[in-house]
Amino acid sequence: MYAGVSSYTVNANKTRVDGFELDAVIDLSAWLQAGINYAYTDARYTDGSTHFTQINTITGALENLSVILGPYGDAPRNTGSVYLRFAHALPNSLGTLVVRQDLYSQSYFYYTNFAASVNVPANGIGPLDPNTKIGGYTLLNARIEWDKIAGSTFHAAAYVRNMLDKQYEVGGLGFGAALGVDSVVLGTPRMAALEVGLSF
Repeated sequence: MYAGVSSYTVNANKTRVDGFELDAVIDLSAWLQAGINYAYTDARYTDGSTHFTQINTITGALENLSVILGPYGDAPRNTGSVYLRFAHALPNSLGTLVVRQDLYSQSYFYYTNFAASVNVPANGIGPLDPNTKIGGYTLLNARIEWDKIAGSTFHAAAYVRNMLDKQYEVGGLGFGAALGVDSVVLGTPRMAALEVGLSF
C-alpha cells in the first residue's frame, strides 16, 4: 500500500476466497466439438484492517496508522469462455483442417485494494483511491489451422484475436492514495498473425 510518498507491504487481518471452476467438452459430432470453461471467484476481506508505522516527515516522530482495506483487488468474480471447434481430415492424406471460434468474457474488478478503504486515524476519511474499477469485457477470437501438412509434422495457422477491435482494460497502477494519479493498462487491440510450426 502507499501512504504519502512511501510504500509498505502489509497484510489485512482476515480475507476469504471462495469459488469453483468448470471445464467441459462436448463432441457434437465426429467433426464438431463445443467447450466451455468458467471460474467463479468470491474474494473479500472479512476483516480488512491493517496497521503500519511511518515517520512523520515534518516532526520526525513515529506514527502508528491503521487502514481498512476494500474491496478485494485484482479478482474478477466471473471469467470464462465458450468455443466451437471444427476438424476435418483432408483427402489424400494432406492433413487436417481445424477451425476454432471462441468467446472470452470476464466481469469487472478493482485494480487496487483502496477503492472503498478508509484511513482510521484521519477520522475515517476515505475512500483512499476511488474510481479504480475496471469494467468487464468480452472478446471474440478465431483460428484456422492446417495440421500435419501432407503427412508431415509441420502445421500452419492464421488467427485473429479481439476480432471486433474492442477497447478494454486489463489492469492498472493505483497511485491515487499517494500521488493523486491512477493509470490503467489497455488490452491488446485486434491482432492478426500467421504461425508455422514443427512438432517433434
